[in-house]
Amino acid sequence: MNVTRMLLNVLIKHDYKSVGDWHRRSMFIGMMHFQDLYNYDIERVRRCAIHYLMPDGRVVPFCAFNIFPTWYRDLVQKMYSVSKEAWERRTGRRLADDIYRRVLPKKR
Repeated sequence: MNVTRMLLNVLIKHDYKSVGDWHRRSMFIGMMHFQDLYNYDIERVRRCAIHYLMPDGRVVPFCAFNIFPTWYRDLVQKMYSVSKEAWERRTGRRLADDIYRRVLPKKR
């Protein structure tokens, strides 16, 4: 695997094939310090660089989104979730037949 060549292709060619090649052969590992109600750090939330955009236009730091689930995560899920049965009626498809399955090309 030639990492330099793949990155150059992404930067020079600007096409989906180059980006796809990079994504298929790399893995992003992100880490964040765990916070809960007992060790919630307001300064860390202010410095948080990852955000969720809420449907009502609010921007919520990732560091706060899961700490107060009734304020953010659970509220949005309740407002916008659809039951399996309702989804199947609306789309005319079965969820069991529609689950995403990644199919990688076979090695040559």
